[in-house]
Amino acid sequence: MVAVSISPGYRETELERAIERTVPGTLALGDPAEVARVDTSSRIITKAALIIAVLALLLGAVVVINTMAMAVIERQKEFGVLAALGWSRLRIVRLILGETMAVSLVGAAAGLGLGVLVSGLVVRALAAGNFVSPYVSAWVLVRGVLVGLALGVLAALFCVWQVMRVPLLEAINR
Repeated sequence: MVAVSISPGYRETELERAIERTVPGTLALGDPAEVARVDTSSRIITKAALIIAVLALLLGAVVVINTMAMAVIERQKEFGVLAALGWSRLRIVRLILGETMAVSLVGAAAGLGLGVLVSGLVVRALAAGNFVSPYVSAWVLVRGVLVGLALGVLAALFCVWQVMRVPLLEAINR
């Protein structure tokens, strides 16, 4: 945001149009009340975006943990057979961890790609290019992948706990 003081003799609307022509993508607001509304609206949007992001992360965590837990619970008999064949608990844990991390990485990459695509489409569809930018930096993508992997680790730990608490013979009989 840049404040411009107008010298006497210049008309506000002409100066606004001149600024918008000179600096493409700029929105010039002459009325201080408009500036206050835009500032308040941007704060509300920023807070709403943060709340939506936190809710999306929580929902993502629940979905990843639930999906992986169901997959592991359905395969408990298989893990019992593997243990009976000589697989160590550590080897079974590594198998579960590897599968969960692979699913999380693919999901994070697909989600990030879809998010970048949809954000650009939404900004264009709403004609909001003057107010928001769909630019996504490499650092944002890296953080997204790290969050996806962190959710995968949580899911893997829950799955490992599910598998390791069941005795070998009970797992085979299920």
